[in-house]
Amino acid sequence: MTDRRRGDRAQYWIERNCQIAFGKRRGSPAKLTMAQRLAISKAFNNSDWAALSSCKDLAPYLALLHVAGPERVEVDGPALQVDLFSILNSAAPRLRSSLQRRGETVVFVAERRREDRRA
Repeated sequence: MTDRRRGDRAQYWIERNCQIAFGKRRGSPAKLTMAQRLAISKAFNNSDWAALSSCKDLAPYLALLHVAGPERVEVDGPALQVDLFSILNSAAPRLRSSLQRRGETVVFVAERRREDRRA
């Protein structure tokens, strides 16, 4: 049995924590199209990861979702081909403060910051 809300949670998280990375609307909050919503629902509710191939512009958002969002605990997911700068530029400011560049990768460091505050 699949969790039908998983796709909804992914969509909500992306629109709340991501922004447009390039172009005239750079820095504006991400607003998913109906096609993107449908692809995310198919992927996350039905494990139809191929549905995401039609929405390549989702790659940075999905990478962030799996690095810093609710999907970071999941082991299955799409294989993403996305560059480092698209990921960082797609993160809204409040999310970007929890991300750290380490070489060619981006890591979520919010847990480390909480530990630093306790020390």
